[in-house]
Amino acid sequence: MMNDRLKTMSRMATKFDKVVRREVCRVTTKGTQTFSFLDGDATEAKSNFLLGIAEKEDSSEGCSTYGVCFVDTSIGKFHARQFTDDRYSSRLRTLIAHYTPVQVLLERGKCSQKTNQLINNNLISVTKEFLAPGSEFWESGKTLKRLAEEDYFRSEDELVWPDTIKKMISDSDSLGLTAADEYNLAVRALGSVTWYLQFCLLDTDLLTMKNFEEYTPLDDNVVKARSTVFTGKQHMVLDGVTLANLDVTENSSNGTLEGTLLQRLDQCSTPFGRRLLKQWLCAPLCNPESINDRLNGVEDLMESQDIVAEVIEMMKKIPDLERILNRIHSLGLSKKKNHPDSRAIFFDEAKYSKKKIEEFLSTLEGFKTSFNIALKFKERVKSFKSKLLQKTLTLVSVQEQNGVFPDLKDEIVFFENAFDHNKAKKDGVIVPNKGVDPDYDKAKLDIKMTERKLDKYLDEQRDRISCRQMVFWGSGKNRFQLEIPESALKRVPDEYDLKSSKKGWKRFWTSDIQDMLAELVEAEDRKDVAQRDCMRRIFESFDERYKIWDTTVQCVAVLDVLVAMAQYSRCGDGIMCRPEVVAIETNQEPFIEIREARHPCVVRTFGGGDFIPNDTVIGIADENDMETDTEDHSSSKVVLVTGPNMGGKSTLMRQVGLITIIAQMGCYVPAEKCRMTPVDRVFTRLGASDRIMAGESTFFVELSETAAILQHATKHSLVLMDELGRGTATYDGTAIACSVVQELSSNIACRTLFSTHYHSLVEEFSHDPNIRLGHMACMVENEDKDPTQETITFLYKFTKGACPKSYGFNAAKLANIPDEIIRVAVKKSKEFEESIERLRMIRSVWNNGKKESLILMQNQTRVS
Repeated sequence: MMNDRLKTMSRMATKFDKVVRREVCRVTTKGTQTFSFLDGDATEAKSNFLLGIAEKEDSSEGCSTYGVCFVDTSIGKFHARQFTDDRYSSRLRTLIAHYTPVQVLLERGKCSQKTNQLINNNLISVTKEFLAPGSEFWESGKTLKRLAEEDYFRSEDELVWPDTIKKMISDSDSLGLTAADEYNLAVRALGSVTWYLQFCLLDTDLLTMKNFEEYTPLDDNVVKARSTVFTGKQHMVLDGVTLANLDVTENSSNGTLEGTLLQRLDQCSTPFGRRLLKQWLCAPLCNPESINDRLNGVEDLMESQDIVAEVIEMMKKIPDLERILNRIHSLGLSKKKNHPDSRAIFFDEAKYSKKKIEEFLSTLEGFKTSFNIALKFKERVKSFKSKLLQKTLTLVSVQEQNGVFPDLKDEIVFFENAFDHNKAKKDGVIVPNKGVDPDYDKAKLDIKMTERKLDKYLDEQRDRISCRQMVFWGSGKNRFQLEIPESALKRVPDEYDLKSSKKGWKRFWTSDIQDMLAELVEAEDRKDVAQRDCMRRIFESFDERYKIWDTTVQCVAVLDVLVAMAQYSRCGDGIMCRPEVVAIETNQEPFIEIREARHPCVVRTFGGGDFIPNDTVIGIADENDMETDTEDHSSSKVVLVTGPNMGGKSTLMRQVGLITIIAQMGCYVPAEKCRMTPVDRVFTRLGASDRIMAGESTFFVELSETAAILQHATKHSLVLMDELGRGTATYDGTAIACSVVQELSSNIACRTLFSTHYHSLVEEFSHDPNIRLGHMACMVENEDKDPTQETITFLYKFTKGACPKSYGFNAAKLANIPDEIIRVAVKKSKEFEESIERLRMIRSVWNNGKKESLILMQNQTRVS
C-alpha cells in the first residue's frame, strides 16, 4: 500500500513520505452520527437531533425571541425557524419535547438565565456546546456569506439557494447576504450548526443535500376562543409538560419506552415508519375531515387483512432507506481536494468496497420491495374510502387518481442492469455495463478502435514487405513492436526504428505505431480512471433521483403507520371503537362523550384484576344519568373529581387525555363509544415535583404550569388538573384552586377535569350549573370503629356526586404508618373538624340571628 502511494507521487519521495500521515477525516459526536458503511447497519430508529439556539431577550416582559435550527445528521434534513415565545418558553419546551436533541449549540454568554435553566432541567444528559460569538456562532450576514462562498448550493457554477433559505433572505439586498428581520435569529442558528458541521468535517455531506424545511410551531394556527373552524394543517398542541405527564413518548419515571403510549401503538415494521408514528403522535390532527380520512384508511386496511399480513412481512425486510439515502449521497460526492477523505487510504479497501456495494444492493432491493408493495394494492386501492391511502398507494403514472407513489420500474431496471451484482459483491469492484457510464463506454470504444487500427496497420506492413510471419511483440510501454524474421530484413523500409532483437528476429517501431500506442495508453488511462470512479458515479446517479426515492420512503412510512394503527385497532385489549370527531357547528359547544373507556397502556390493575372501564361526559347531558336534579348540569364544562386516595382519579384523567390523542391521530380507541368535538390543545397539571436546580419549589412549579394553562387555553382545549394547591397552606391552596376553577368555568369555558381533596371547594361549586360533580366510588367497612381496622375497597368506578371523605388514613395504613400514630391522627382530625364545625355554626347564627342579642350574650359570657 505504501509502495503504491510512493509510485504515484509527482516528486522524489523523501524519508518523511515513507511514514503514514495521520489526519482526522471526521469528528463524530452524539449529534453528528451518520451511521456510515463503516458502522454497519443502524438498527436504532430514534432520531438524533443537533440543535442550535439563538436568543434575543425582551427584558420588559420577560419574554424571548428564539431562532432555532436542528438537523438529524443521519438523514440530512434541516429545520429552521424564528419565533416569539412567552415568559415560560412554552414553544421552546414543546420543540425540545417533540424533537429531543442529543446535542445543543448555544452562544457563549448570550443565553438568558431562563433559557439556560430550561436546557439544563429538560435536557440533563444532553451535551451542551457553548460557541464563541462571531467566530463560531456566526452572525446572520456571515452565515449567508459563507454558504454562498462554498459549493453547497452551486449548480453549474451558479448559486441556487434552497427555497427555505431563500425565504429567509431580505428582499432589499440584491446580493442575498442579509437576512430578513423576521428570520435573523434563525439564520444565526443555522450558522452555528454550519460551523459545527465544518468542525466535524460533515458540512459538504449534509448541506449539499439541500434538504431544508421551515419549522412551524404547532400553536401558530391555534383556534382562538370564538373560532369554530379547524383548518386542514392545524394540529393539536402537546407541550413538553403534557407529553411527560401522560407518558406519551417517554416514561417519566425512568426515561424508557416502557408503559408509554408510543410503545403501545408502535407495531411499525420499518425504522422510518416508527419515526413518522412519533411525529403523528406528538401532533394529532384537528380537522375532523382529515381525522375521518385517516380512520377510513385504518378501516380499509382492517378489511384487507389478506394483503396486509403479506405486506407486513415484506416491510420487515426493508432497511432504513431514509438514512441510507443520506449515506449514498455522501458516497456519491466528489470530495474536495482539501478534505482529508480525498487523501485517505483504507487499510483494506476491498473489504470496505464490498460493504458499500452490499449496502447499495440491499437499498435497491428495499426500493424494489417497496414498489412491489404498491403493486400489491393495485386492484384493491380503487375501492378504498380513504383519500390518503389512495394517494399513497396509487402510482404517479395513473393520472386519473392523483397518485403520489413513484413508478420505480425504469429506475429499478436501470440499476439492476448497471453492473454484474454477484461479481461486484465478490470482487468489491463495479464494472459498469454498456450505457451506464458514458466516460467508461467512450474509453472502451476508443481502445477498441485503436486496436483495430493497429491490426489494420500490421496487415498493411505485412503486404508492404511481403512477410506474413510479421507479428506484434511486447508488453506494457514496449507493446506493438514489429517482430520480423532476419530473412525479410532486406525488405524493411528505412523509417523502421530498431528497438530490440533475438536470435533470428529483429523488432522495430514506427512513428505511426508510437502515435497509435499513445492513443491507446491515453484511452486505457481514461478507462482505469472511469472504472476507479465508477462506484462513486453509480452512487451519484442514484442520488440524482433523490426526490423519487424520498417520496417512496414517505409513502411506505405512511402505509406502515396506518397498518400499525389498524393492527392496534383490530387486536387491542377489549372492545375498540371508531371515534366520532364532530365538526363544530354554529352555536354548538365543545363536548366529550366517552363510554366504557379503558386506559390504553394499563391492561390490568396492579392487583392483577381486569381494568375497570369508566364513562366520561363533559359539555353535554349524560344520557345514562337516570337521576333528576333540581339544577341543570347538562352542559357543564368542568367536572370536579373527588374520591379516596389511590382511588383512580389520576388514572381516569390520564385515560381521557390519551384517548383524546389517539382519537385525533385517526385511530380506534379502547372504549365502547367515543364522540367529541376537536381538541386544539391538551393541558395537564398532574403529579408533584420540584426543580431544585432551577430554584423552583413544588408549589411554584404547580403555579407556573397553571399560569401557562390560563394564558394559552381556549374554549376548545382539554384541561386536566390534579389536586392544585396542595403545596401550600390549606386556606391558600383552597382559595387558589377555587379561583382557577372559576376562571376555567366562567371565562375560558373549556372542557376540564379537576380533581381535588378540598371538600369546601365541592361545596362552593355544588350549585354552579357549569360544574358537574363526580367521584371515584369505594366501599368502606368498619368506618366508625377503630380507625386502624377501617377497610376501604376501591371500586375504580367514576360515578355522579361528591365523595364525602378522602380516606387518607387508609393510605397511611397501606404505607405501614404505625397504628398508634394513625389513632392520634384520627383524634386530631376529629378535633379539627369539630372546631371548624363550631365556627361554621357561629357564622350561621351570626348571619341569621340578631346581632344585638349575640353581642349581649358575648358580654354576659365575659362578665361571668
